[in-house]
Amino acid sequence: MAINQQLFVFVLCACTFIVAKPPHIVFLVADDLGWNDVGWRDPQIKSPKIDKLASEGIIFDDYNVFKFCSPSRSAFLTGRYPYHIGQQTDMNMNPACIIPCGINLSYKMMPAVLKEAGYSTHMIGKWHQGYFKKEYTPTYRGFDTFLGFYAGGETHYTHVSPYEGIPLWWTPADNATYPIKPGHLIDLSNNTGKEIRPLAGQNGTFSAEMYTKEVLRILNQHNPDVPIYMYLAYHVVHIPLESPSYYYDINSDIKTHNRRLYASMMSSLDDAVGNITAKLLEKNMWDNTIFIFTTDNGADFSEYSNAGNNAPLRGGKFTHWQGGVRGTAFITSPLLPSSRANTSYSGMIHAVDWYKTLSELAGVPVDQTGPVAPDGVNIWGALSSGGPSPRTEAVINIWGNNSGAIRVGDFKLYRGFPGSPDGWVPRANLQNTEVQVPKPCEEKPCLFNVITDPTEHNDLSNSMPDKLQELIQRYDELAKSEVSLEESGLCPPPPPNGWPNAFEVNKKSGYWEPWAD
Repeated sequence: MAINQQLFVFVLCACTFIVAKPPHIVFLVADDLGWNDVGWRDPQIKSPKIDKLASEGIIFDDYNVFKFCSPSRSAFLTGRYPYHIGQQTDMNMNPACIIPCGINLSYKMMPAVLKEAGYSTHMIGKWHQGYFKKEYTPTYRGFDTFLGFYAGGETHYTHVSPYEGIPLWWTPADNATYPIKPGHLIDLSNNTGKEIRPLAGQNGTFSAEMYTKEVLRILNQHNPDVPIYMYLAYHVVHIPLESPSYYYDINSDIKTHNRRLYASMMSSLDDAVGNITAKLLEKNMWDNTIFIFTTDNGADFSEYSNAGNNAPLRGGKFTHWQGGVRGTAFITSPLLPSSRANTSYSGMIHAVDWYKTLSELAGVPVDQTGPVAPDGVNIWGALSSGGPSPRTEAVINIWGNNSGAIRVGDFKLYRGFPGSPDGWVPRANLQNTEVQVPKPCEEKPCLFNVITDPTEHNDLSNSMPDKLQELIQRYDELAKSEVSLEESGLCPPPPPNGWPNAFEVNKKSGYWEPWAD
């Protein structure tokens, strides 16, 4: 597709926005970052560089993601709701090391779309979109380079992911190396084009520092006249809670050990963001850059972490409660009007919206990029003007008629139990993980106004029966377009002799690599 890179004119929301050339795009994902885990909401968190960027841009107040990792990432990369591509179940592409599943190859992912506009495309960090065959890996889905890991989680120093049934050990870490236990293989690759190769020699290198070094290497070599898309899927603050000692030391005011480790990981991400933005300025690229910062879901305060903080929201990762799906995010860019700096945006946004927004900014149509049309809307005009969002509803998830949640305007409907952990985490004492309540919404739907009642204390299903019925009808209508796991192509049928044993294929090399080619 021939793209005129001299002048891009966008007519959006009755406003005209002119961009001289395709923008550089830096899309940074913080893994499992909670609502209250950034410095502008909790001064306990030391993230001055991230806070400064957020203050220079637009912080989102009503930003919706999925309740856990892989489906949010497929939303970022395909622009489709998880229930349209087989990601609506609780599988979460796990155990990712050995499961023969991946996002249907018929979907054109964001980097492949942007390649049509002449972009250089690069990824670091967590993939979690399938890799049992090489065709499912990042550089076969549109990225020029990939340095990172394929699965949904691994250690930050040894970079290992476990074989099914052999758990990782969750241990506080220092800047040291660790033995790799039997059954643990290294999940770390450094791929360019069609060449897939393991990355050795990184035992003892903290993940955030390794990834930032690669980002800076790419930027140092990059021609600023060529638009670049960088998908930076950092693994912090995902468990295991590990951190270099110097970040742990600067967070000595935090007395709860796990929270201190968690804050230390945020300090490492803060330095990463500072180094990347400094390099973009040095390369004279910043004035034409769009920088997006987002979590993939709410904080995890499970037994392994007990450190993230979604206060004052209800619930956390693995739940449809606001603490699981109301995401921390912001956008900053010199391409936005200066009047939009240091503002917040209360309009509804969903993770799927980035696909259409960024593709249209690059001048590439995406309506025919997969079996199901994109679910996102272009939010650039609304963000630029501060006007109403073009999105008035959002599917949080639909998994059949009795397991899911949707937003329609200010209201949120739950069909079935929204998930556990439920309750509200007190900020002052994170060792008290939650206030348990009976399983709500399991026997009958619940209804909340999440704008006037963002902490979801007041179920309106009895007091507003007409509104409840309105949302139930809308849920049922939306559910008609659900694409089941079997129909989605997410997990292709096995060959006649069955799938090979992933661990047996990879144990000789000691690395997780595509294993079913």
